[in-house]
Amino acid sequence: MKYSICFVTHASLERHATIKRAFGMAGPLTLLGHRVFICLEENDSNRETIARLNGVTALWYKPGSLKAERMQKSVLIANNRFDVVHICGLGFRNSIWKDKNSSGVTIMDHVELESSLVNAPKKRRIAQYALEIWSLLYYEAHVLASSYLQDLWKTRCAQWKINREMLYLPFAFDHQWRNRLENSTGEMTRAHFPGKKILFYMGGFHRAYGCYEMLNALELLMKKRNDVVAVLCGRGPEYGAAQDYIMLNGLADRIKMPGYVPESELMDYLSAADVLISPLQDTIADRARCPSKLYEYMVTKRPIVTCRIGENGHHLGEFGFYYEPEDAISMETAMERALESGRQEYNLEEHSWTARVHLYLEWIEEILGRRRLR
Repeated sequence: MKYSICFVTHASLERHATIKRAFGMAGPLTLLGHRVFICLEENDSNRETIARLNGVTALWYKPGSLKAERMQKSVLIANNRFDVVHICGLGFRNSIWKDKNSSGVTIMDHVELESSLVNAPKKRRIAQYALEIWSLLYYEAHVLASSYLQDLWKTRCAQWKINREMLYLPFAFDHQWRNRLENSTGEMTRAHFPGKKILFYMGGFHRAYGCYEMLNALELLMKKRNDVVAVLCGRGPEYGAAQDYIMLNGLADRIKMPGYVPESELMDYLSAADVLISPLQDTIADRARCPSKLYEYMVTKRPIVTCRIGENGHHLGEFGFYYEPEDAISMETAMERALESGRQEYNLEEHSWTARVHLYLEWIEEILGRRRLR
């Protein structure tokens, strides 16, 4: 069967990586003949991205208050009769009411466990936990981006004595991303750092996600080797402090922090990089999340420095260059080993959005098939 599927998103890629699910799955779904819609905030970033997705319809909402955004999204959903409404990321602005007049399925997509963020205010953690339980009780189907979340949701279902449809579906890479990366030469970055080995990171700067271990490890590595530089892309609450760290330790000429960069520049950095970094800590929060960068890194076939934690450990397997969590010396050693290695033969097709979509459609058919039999 062919379905009408609407992804409900929040903000933009710069602010919420959860939107990658919608953009990644939309292309393969349309190629298979399904009608795909994405509910999007009106902004330049989203307009630029949706323009590259042939056959996908955007449903625009205007940024506003929590109540206003939820109302707009609910109206857009109610005005259509979708077979599948897929909410990308649990949050107060995304927790919309189900359409009572629809015979379709509403899916909540869980990509992290915000109630486990130990540095967050206690009231926020309590609110997030309440939202997690409410979503479990209210929505009939749930996508879980990590095996940790899958196990936790099974446990919570048992505790509440309820049955819910669940699908383990990590992030992935899309073939358009790979094509654009293959067409990038990395010449601009190599010209900026002639004769140097380049380590690269993209993502948010968060203390809880290991950004300071990464900076400490880079400092140790650069004290040993003069042929190494680093490019760290992204922003976050620790971005300013990270810049200060680099300046205070005399590393400004060897570590570049360009912030959030356009995709063409990002592709150039990735193409030029010798080693890619995905820092993690041994916390519930990091075990529960699925870093989307992992699969985009894998496309380059460069060595990846990370911890054997969560999806990074599961999906890199023997190909990961692992370090002990929260140990800068161990991380620096892993960086050195990675610099001396070469091309890595990751199993890419297993982690494409096309492969994920086939699993997703089988699951949807099972859910809707059981409903037709009622």
